[in-house]
Amino acid sequence: MLPVLLVALLQAGDPDLEGMPAPPGDADLEGMPAPPGDADLEAMPPAPGMASGFSPTLRFGGRLRLEAAFDLAHDRDGEDVFETRERLDLEMAGQITPALSALVAGRMSHVARTPAYDFDGARYEYEPELREAYATGRFGATVVSVGNQVVRWGSTDANSPNDVVNPVDYREGIDVDLETPLVPVLAARATHTLTLEAGSLTFEGVYVPFFAPHRAWLFGSDWAPVAAQPQFEPMLAFLAGAVPPASQEDVQALLLSPDPPDESPRQGSAGGRVAWSGGGLDLRLNTFYGWDRIPSLEVDPEFVELLVAVRDNDLATLARLFPKLQSTVQGGGLPYTSRYDRLATFGADGVYVAGDFAFKADVAWTPARTLYTADLEPERAASLSWAGGVDYMPSTTFQITLEAFGLKPLEDRDWYLVGRHLANLVGQVRWAPLEDELTLQVAAQYGLTREDVLVAPQIAWRPRDNHEAQVGAVFLQGPDDSPGGLFDANDHAYARYALSF
Repeated sequence: MLPVLLVALLQAGDPDLEGMPAPPGDADLEGMPAPPGDADLEAMPPAPGMASGFSPTLRFGGRLRLEAAFDLAHDRDGEDVFETRERLDLEMAGQITPALSALVAGRMSHVARTPAYDFDGARYEYEPELREAYATGRFGATVVSVGNQVVRWGSTDANSPNDVVNPVDYREGIDVDLETPLVPVLAARATHTLTLEAGSLTFEGVYVPFFAPHRAWLFGSDWAPVAAQPQFEPMLAFLAGAVPPASQEDVQALLLSPDPPDESPRQGSAGGRVAWSGGGLDLRLNTFYGWDRIPSLEVDPEFVELLVAVRDNDLATLARLFPKLQSTVQGGGLPYTSRYDRLATFGADGVYVAGDFAFKADVAWTPARTLYTADLEPERAASLSWAGGVDYMPSTTFQITLEAFGLKPLEDRDWYLVGRHLANLVGQVRWAPLEDELTLQVAAQYGLTREDVLVAPQIAWRPRDNHEAQVGAVFLQGPDDSPGGLFDANDHAYARYALSF
């Protein structure tokens, strides 16, 4: 089950466009302009020491988002046709001394999914979550941040291969908020900048003490990629039937990551990068030694056969297989094995700005990562990930982005959802004919090797700086062995309202 779930979203290239650049003026809280007086702690200049007349400051902001989405067609049995989502983000930032600042952010989410518009059989989920919570100390040219935080690496926007420090939250499926939904992790981060005549040179180090997996759905959501896979349907049906709807959200993390690395200091991850900036050119060299968040999972085929027998009430097969699996479990074994392996990433990225154009490129090499064969068998193989593109922004009201990204396993064979080489093309056009009040946007992705398609038009209206309404739709199409094909039954339209304060 995990091979399809995580490989589909990660190894094959995430089909959503959340990693594309935010519109001009976009700030924290995922898409809304920063509240009046909101502190950008990362942008504050280093303080030269305790200044006379300094007094601590505290700023508070937030964002409330309400959303309703409905399917444009009922293409698959058991799918949800209507969904509502309410989310409240709260953020508090404080400048404690000229050299010390802190930020704390939290989120409360509530979701309702229903297979009918009358909410008969609806499932509800509520999740309170601590997001970023860290302190930043500035000591001249050195900046140190410790706590729950997001560390973004890489230059390209759609599926940057160097953005490896934080896990990703895939549970909301395909969206067009244009920001990759990274999960904050406990980390210590330090940077030191040397100012030279031709530019600046920055050294950065990151340490993440504990393993954190990606977040995704295994069952109970239309955005669970394995739901449409016939080879896992018996297992999913068994799990969904054995877990009450009210508890399905709680068991997902255990089922997706049944045997994670423990919280030992020996299990930590660390990385660093060197960055040069000057003359319109930014260049970075990155390295990170952490965990491959795609596990190597192997399931005993007799276990799947047993679940089919339970579903079909096949007593003869039950009598044949149950004693064998019972003996395995009593002997300390399991009908499946799950293992996370270490992953080293070596990468480079850069941006060159020339007038209204920004040219971006990313490349990353991994000596060994977890891939799945066409028979869904996990193997470790070296691979090269790449991305590149250009932004054209002649004004703050018009922007075009075009990028391509892909994955090339260095072992020449057919890999699940990848083949011998995966390549995707991403484009986005954004136009604001009424300055920041009205924005028209179209985002699209085409699989150059898998021939799947995503198109996502959107209209956004901001009558005031702290109010925004959006309407849009997402259309997907592709063959069964493509990322777009996994969700081709999930064409939907949506309406949103957001209030920032």
